[in-house]
Amino acid sequence: MPRPVSAKDTYLPGLDGIRAIAVGAVVLYHLNVPGLSGGLLGVGIFFTLSGFLITTILLRAWARTNSVGLIGFYLRRARRLFPAVVLVIAVVIVATLIADRDNLGATVGNGLAGLFYVANWHTIAAGEITSPSPRATADRWTICGRCRSRSSSTSYGRCS
Repeated sequence: MPRPVSAKDTYLPGLDGIRAIAVGAVVLYHLNVPGLSGGLLGVGIFFTLSGFLITTILLRAWARTNSVGLIGFYLRRARRLFPAVVLVIAVVIVATLIADRDNLGATVGNGLAGLFYVANWHTIAAGEITSPSPRATADRWTICGRCRSRSSSTSYGRCS
C-alpha cells in the first residue's frame, strides 16, 4: 500500500478503490460489455480524483513553503509516470513494426508526441482532430487534457 511522502500527509485507501472502479468502467466500456456503458463516467471520476489529489498536494506545499514548487511537482510526476509511458510507446512501436510497417513513421511521431505529453497539439497540427483512425499512442494526456472526439481509443465514437 502506498504511503504518504510526509508524516503530515494522509493516505486515503478509499480513493484507490474509487479510482479502480472508474478505470474498470472505462475498460469494460471499451470492451463493449452490454449494459456497462459507464466509460465516460469513469473518465470523469478518474479526472476528478486526480484533480483533487493534485490540488491537495499543491495546497499542502503552499501551506508549508508559501510556494507550490511546480518544477519539483512535475519532476516527481515524470519520475512516476515516465517508465510506464516509455514501455507502452515502445510496445506499440514494436507491434507496428511487426504488424503495420507502413505506419511506422506516423506511429513513432505519435509516440514521441505522447512521450512529451504534447499529443493533443500533435494531433491538431496534423489536422487529425476528427480522424476516425485509432492511434494507440495518442492518449497520453495530462489532467488538463480534454477528450478529443474520434481519436485514439476514442476513435470508436465513444467520446464526444
